[in-house]
Amino acid sequence: MDENKPGQTKVPTLSGDWVIIYRLHRERVTQEDTVTDHRMTWMLWSQTILFGLWGGLFAGEGRFSDIIDYSVLKFFEGLLCVAGAIAAYGSYRSVDAATQEIERIKCLYEKTKRRFGYAKAPEDEIFGMVVGKDIYHKSGHIVTHYGPVFFILVWLLMLFVFVLKPWIWKLTPIPNIIYQGPGAGP
Repeated sequence: MDENKPGQTKVPTLSGDWVIIYRLHRERVTQEDTVTDHRMTWMLWSQTILFGLWGGLFAGEGRFSDIIDYSVLKFFEGLLCVAGAIAAYGSYRSVDAATQEIERIKCLYEKTKRRFGYAKAPEDEIFGMVVGKDIYHKSGHIVTHYGPVFFILVWLLMLFVFVLKPWIWKLTPIPNIIYQGPGAGP
């Protein structure tokens, strides 16, 4: 096609330096996304192993009663709950750090564009933006941000319901009054 025909879309041109700048920023974003993927994979594997161990202890409460004291078993169940919550919190913090780094790279890229006089850099039309549209970028991080929070809440719920509840109910007189039934009080 002839470049001088009217109605033809003109392809933006890129200087070699600008392509390098774009690729460097894009590579850094890709690196942080890969780090996030690795951290989420580590979290899912660690949570799977910890839930499996906890389930084995919980299912074995009746079977191990002649070998291990009930309070020791509950201690290890509680220890696994705390370890699971700490591991999930560590994943949350590390994924949050990667997300903040992506936002920092994005701001740095926008500053670089303004510094060199590109209001809308030509590679945005050719390659796409360095990160993508904000709505897609932020909605893609829902699982990475709220997944660890979900695991933390589940571990804390399991800690209180299955581990601490029997001890709390033994220490308070309220369950005894409830289980004795109406009219069975002093």
